[in-house]
Amino acid sequence: MLRKDGFRILILSALAFILLYSVTSALRSMVSQVAALSTNLLSNLSEKILNNKAAALNKLGKYNESLIYSAKALAIDPNNVDALSSKGIALDHLGNYTGAIEYYDKALAVDPKYVPALNNKGVVLRGLGNYTGAIEYYDKALAIQSNDTYALTNKGTALQHLGNYTGAIEYYDKALTINPKYKAALDNKALLEQYLGGLKNERAKYLKNI
Repeated sequence: MLRKDGFRILILSALAFILLYSVTSALRSMVSQVAALSTNLLSNLSEKILNNKAAALNKLGKYNESLIYSAKALAIDPNNVDALSSKGIALDHLGNYTGAIEYYDKALAVDPKYVPALNNKGVVLRGLGNYTGAIEYYDKALAIQSNDTYALTNKGTALQHLGNYTGAIEYYDKALTINPKYKAALDNKALLEQYLGGLKNERAKYLKNI
């Protein structure tokens, strides 16, 4: 009887040990998973904060400072399209147009449908006098977001530079149909109409004096 009891105790002890080992291993695995998840969450949060800081500094015109924060975000994730685009914006305003296009292209290599980079690359091309190239990128942006007032107004501006005044007003009007108070479209349309009115008056004077 004592032998049987001793054997049972031995078996129960072994089972208890196995169960304890299994629970301990499971707990260790859970702790490891939670730690990894926490690290990822903190990394993502840090990346988002850095992106927001870079974007805010761009809006304030502090482009050199913005570059510092976009670089920090890119050190965490080199494929972060927001950080790539923010860096492109800062470089554009600092006059580094080649660098700006390079970073917009990097963003578009990661996500070909990333509308901010499409729009911003169009802006750089327009600034370089490549109005046809700019329209190509505005059209790509509008194919994804047809109600993007920024892209519509930008396309209107590029058309205006190409001398297509009817087309320019058409796109300003499209932007204003979506947002009647959109300042860029209002201002650009008013200036164009003022210019066209002046041309009309000059033509009338010319014809009168023939």
